[in-house]
Amino acid sequence: MASIIEGYNYDIFISYRQNDNKYDGWVTEFVDNLNKELEANIKDKVSVYFDINPHDGLLETHSVDRSLEDKLKCLIFIPIISRTYCDPKSFAWQHEFCAFNKLAKEDQFGKDIRLVSGNVASRILSVKIHDLDPEDQTLLENELGGTLRCIEFIYKSAGVNRPLRTNEDHPQDNINKTYYRDQINKVANAIKDIITGLNKGQQSSVIEIQEKFLPAGKMIKQENSIAVLPFVDMRTQKDQEYFCDGISEEIINALAHLENLKVISRTSSFVFKNSKEDIREIGTRLDVNRINHCNSTTG
Repeated sequence: MASIIEGYNYDIFISYRQNDNKYDGWVTEFVDNLNKELEANIKDKVSVYFDINPHDGLLETHSVDRSLEDKLKCLIFIPIISRTYCDPKSFAWQHEFCAFNKLAKEDQFGKDIRLVSGNVASRILSVKIHDLDPEDQTLLENELGGTLRCIEFIYKSAGVNRPLRTNEDHPQDNINKTYYRDQINKVANAIKDIITGLNKGQQSSVIEIQEKFLPAGKMIKQENSIAVLPFVDMRTQKDQEYFCDGISEEIINALAHLENLKVISRTSSFVFKNSKEDIREIGTRLDVNRINHCNSTTG
């Protein structure tokens, strides 16, 4: 399923330990209710990746990192933080939480984004279902590089530290005084704010790209069309092809959001990867009046 923002495979990735779903299906129930809340609060269809199978069919002969790479290419990562989640040996911690934290820092938006309100929020939107042991809190904050901020779904009373359930609408009995529905709504509203901030950030990137690739003072006209050809790796080692393709895709994705500009799709423009044809001939075949083509990358 596609993301609201082109170039991403999902809007939301739900990460959790299987132990936290075995006892009463808390995570499954959370995802079901979150989907309903998102439908009630966000006009666009929000795609959620939730794997009820712990390894999504991965076998010991499969590359876990590469298999998860596409699924982790998402806008928002929601870890269900529990007493067992913060374990360096666990699949969810190592291959999902730490992997997304690294990926988000390196993509076009970064891990922390500025909201319309002017505040800054992390694309790691943590949901906490237990109070944590001090060493787990420290592990999380060291990985994040800052204070852990969560939306809590914790029911606490004397000697009790467990996830808040949907049918517990008596906050006076809960030390935290929280309603489950209110917390679900907070998660949905946070997702909406982050997606709005990402859209705004993408529009800013589009303006920067427009200024960079169009002549000074040139306005985009109705009849304008452009094809972005793949960048060519000119390094001796020939080890930057993936990076080159990524640059081309990011430019295509950004230009595609400009009004009154026809942008040729990646599928069509990448047909001419490593082509020796004349640029004018390629432009004619793609039926465009502009071509962005860079022969080399550095680094």
